[in-house]
Amino acid sequence: MFNVLYRRSVSSCFNRFVRVSLRVCHYSTFDMTSFRPIVISGPSGGGKSTLLTRLFKEFPDCFAFSVSHTTRNPRAGEQDGKDYFFVTRPDFEALMAENGFLEHAEFSGNRYGTSKKAVEDIQKTGRICILDVEVNGVKNIKKTDFNARYVFVKPPSIDVLDSLWAVQLPTPLKTYHYACYRILESGPLRSPTFILSMTKHIFYLLRVELGFDMIERLKSRGTETEESLQKRINSATESLEYAEQKGSYDHIVINDDLDKAYDNFRGLLIEDITALQQARLKTTK
Repeated sequence: MFNVLYRRSVSSCFNRFVRVSLRVCHYSTFDMTSFRPIVISGPSGGGKSTLLTRLFKEFPDCFAFSVSHTTRNPRAGEQDGKDYFFVTRPDFEALMAENGFLEHAEFSGNRYGTSKKAVEDIQKTGRICILDVEVNGVKNIKKTDFNARYVFVKPPSIDVLDSLWAVQLPTPLKTYHYACYRILESGPLRSPTFILSMTKHIFYLLRVELGFDMIERLKSRGTETEESLQKRINSATESLEYAEQKGSYDHIVINDDLDKAYDNFRGLLIEDITALQQARLKTTK
């Protein structure tokens, strides 16, 4: 009796292994080069992770997240090989010397990078590779021959001012919002220092009245010092400025409403999703 159960168990495991192996082989037989990887970027706390989580939940077999290397320490709950490859600085720099990174950058005193092998491994599984990189990483990738689609997730900012008139605010506050809007609208006629000052006031009002506050979201993580938080704010400013440059990204998704932002994000990818699903059906027949 034991021998019979043992043989059945071994046979079941073997058959499962064969089915999985064949599935991987099927997925890797069609040409994945026609499916361009997605490079997504945006300020920390701006909603990238939320959009990606929803995308992966809806289409679990269509996308895979490129796991980056980093020299920073793991946060609570993070797993090596899943969230990041946590490596020492010497190991990271050794891979740099071998030209093993598609892009790499230093941020808040730690190195981050996307290895070429990580992207290649994902393409072999028949999934579309998604890379989440900060603005300098985007600039570095654009210098290579990496054929990707670039998407920027923009947090609510000046673009949300139009909707302020639908919010029941005191008339003086509405007037101030509108005055700021008009000043920024004529930005080329104003000095950069003056525009920056007015922008800070606008962001403050948006934080108070609409609750769009990336800074508080970052603080709530409990992983930020005042210094690292300031660096993130500076990086957010840089990424927003870069996104305004013509040709910096193929698509910009404004995350002022999560459902709407996800519909827009999903809409950018649905053609590839459909093509990928159809290609799989053909290989399984």
